[in-house]
Amino acid sequence: MAKHRLYILAATVVFASGYTAWDWVYDDDSIQAFVNARVIDVRSPISGIWMPESDAVRAGAYILGGEAFGKVKGADNNPLALSLRLQRADLERQTAVHLESIASLKGRLQSRENELSRFQHLLARQIELQAKNWSVALDEAEAELAEGIVRSQLRKSQLRRIRALAGKGFVSEDELEAAEMSHYEAAARVEALRSRREQILLDSEADELGLQLGGMMTFSYPQLRVEEIELEIKDLNLDLKARQVQLDALRKQVNQVSLEQEQEERRIVSTDFPVLIWSVETQGVAQVSMNQTLLRVIDCSNMWVEAFVNERVASSYHRGSLVRVSPIGSSEHWNGKVEFVRYGTGRVSIGQPVTEPPPEISRRQLPVRVATVKIRVDWHDENDRFGSCPAGLSVKPESVTLQASILRKAPSA
Repeated sequence: MAKHRLYILAATVVFASGYTAWDWVYDDDSIQAFVNARVIDVRSPISGIWMPESDAVRAGAYILGGEAFGKVKGADNNPLALSLRLQRADLERQTAVHLESIASLKGRLQSRENELSRFQHLLARQIELQAKNWSVALDEAEAELAEGIVRSQLRKSQLRRIRALAGKGFVSEDELEAAEMSHYEAAARVEALRSRREQILLDSEADELGLQLGGMMTFSYPQLRVEEIELEIKDLNLDLKARQVQLDALRKQVNQVSLEQEQEERRIVSTDFPVLIWSVETQGVAQVSMNQTLLRVIDCSNMWVEAFVNERVASSYHRGSLVRVSPIGSSEHWNGKVEFVRYGTGRVSIGQPVTEPPPEISRRQLPVRVATVKIRVDWHDENDRFGSCPAGLSVKPESVTLQASILRKAPSA
């Protein structure tokens, strides 16, 4: 009877061992799988006093993108903040100097413009008077010419009469010569007066164009002052423009330094993407140094499943193959795809110059050949009972390809 019981016990052990071995070989359940994510250390950007948001900063709190963890108020002995404060004061002093210089330039420019207006008025008046003067001179020349023409005609008439008398012997040769000489003089004067009138016309036209036909070129005082003041105004405008460009550059530097100073004196610590606070490294309001760890958070926007499976079934997992991921003890599931499979996890070191045997060989144990499978999961947009960031959750991956193969083989079995 005892021997019969011993046979039954042995058979039970063999059956259990066989079932375990079959399950080990043919079951695609992973040895262990969990939801993995990137862990980020949130560090203090500056030295100062850490002032966390009391309602938000706690382990397990879910923080949306754009929300703040708290702020760091810069310490009074922050050397960078003190340097920026001095730099800002110096830039503001330079800005004030440039503003005074610009105001002085604008005053000088206004004075020169007023003076230019006055001399332009004098120059216009001078041109008007010169035009009147040329008109009077021309009228006088034309009057003298008309008088000369009349006298020439009179001398010509007298010459004809004397010649007629001389032909009859009533006038001597001397009187005839005197009459002829007087006639020639009157004709010559008419030609001279005509030339003088033409010269006046040419000089007046040249003067209107700003030219001078005879003698050394001369300019009036109003004309010289107008040209000088116009050059001064041009130089002042160039100087004013350069000063304004320098002022704009100084103001931009002041704004930049002010922003940097504000950041050094008070820095908001926030996140651009949703995270889960994993641990609080600096508790409450505390004095912190630059790069001191404040929090450790999990990037909820970048989660995946890390599964460790037996190498015998790892061949059913390959890049792009479909996987169904279910939380342990739950009927819910997510769909995903395999990103990569890495073999020899924890057993061998790839790329070493001297290869060491796996640890189970040195310990003379049964080999445990495990492959790592990284699965990118299509998480549900809506929140389920596992929350919006189920990092660390134990899950069970199932290869859709292997399940379909087992179902095809089931009828023949």
